[in-house]
Amino acid sequence: MKKLLYSICCISVLFVSCGSDDDSNNGLTCAEATQNTLTALSNLTNEGSNNYEALCNAYKLNLEQQKAACGDSSGQIQLILDGLGDCTVTNESSD
Repeated sequence: MKKLLYSICCISVLFVSCGSDDDSNNGLTCAEATQNTLTALSNLTNEGSNNYEALCNAYKLNLEQQKAACGDSSGQIQLILDGLGDCTVTNESSD
């Protein structure tokens, strides 16, 4: 849950730091890749834990595409990717 909250906080930085729309990845502009990432994050945060692993992996894929299309000079996208880990759900006790 902490990883998810951290991701939500960082997405605002990603949205503002999006690079030039002339860069592309798989035909995606930076703006398209950023919108896809926001949609994937929304899906992840609204679904609950039943599909967490699949939705987390989709979010990670979109982050990777955004990184390729927009760049990541600040390292924020990579920080989020690292924070997501392998998207498996563990049963941790709450703090």
